[in-house]
Amino acid sequence: MQKKCSMCGKTFDMWDMQEDFCLNRHIGYGSKYDYNFLQLNLCCDCFDRLLDHIIPQCKINPIIGEYGALPVPDYQVYAYKGIFWIVDEEDLAANIPYMFRIPVNGKGEGIIYDWICPPNSKRGDNYNHRLTWGNYVDADLKHGRPYNFYPRGRVEISPSRKVKIFINPDINTPQIISFIYDIYRLAGKNVAIIVDGSYHYGHLK
Repeated sequence: MQKKCSMCGKTFDMWDMQEDFCLNRHIGYGSKYDYNFLQLNLCCDCFDRLLDHIIPQCKINPIIGEYGALPVPDYQVYAYKGIFWIVDEEDLAANIPYMFRIPVNGKGEGIIYDWICPPNSKRGDNYNHRLTWGNYVDADLKHGRPYNFYPRGRVEISPSRKVKIFINPDINTPQIISFIYDIYRLAGKNVAIIVDGSYHYGHLK
């Protein structure tokens, strides 16, 4: 039987099953819910929403990054910048491993922590497609293809917090743009979409 999210009712997809943000336990003395059983299943999105609500109320941040580095609290992130490939145009969630994000604060500054892949662009503040494909994309996700085989794009955020999405015309669809908005948290932002069919964002398919 497939799990469903307790908050939104969504049937768990591949990512929700993989992360398994679930809590199942008997509630004993000390709670007003004594003698009940807690069965809380959260999809990835609802887990994030729950933490967005809880973290600002915590005196001790419950989120600890890799190697002991504290990640940026979610409520301090204005948006994300970075690069992406669209490998699967039907199942957009399958493209998440091909999306490399850097959190940006309210001043438009990228926040670099140990728990993200180090930026490798010339300016050192974003990602380079060729280098990222070679160094950060797992071999089995490449399907034997070079970095410029799949259509791709980039999200840039200026110090004035203006957002630009550079994107290959083949993937400039409402569904994909909406997906990028969600992943890079661009809803309500000042966003310009720049369709670029040049070699820089082109592909070999």
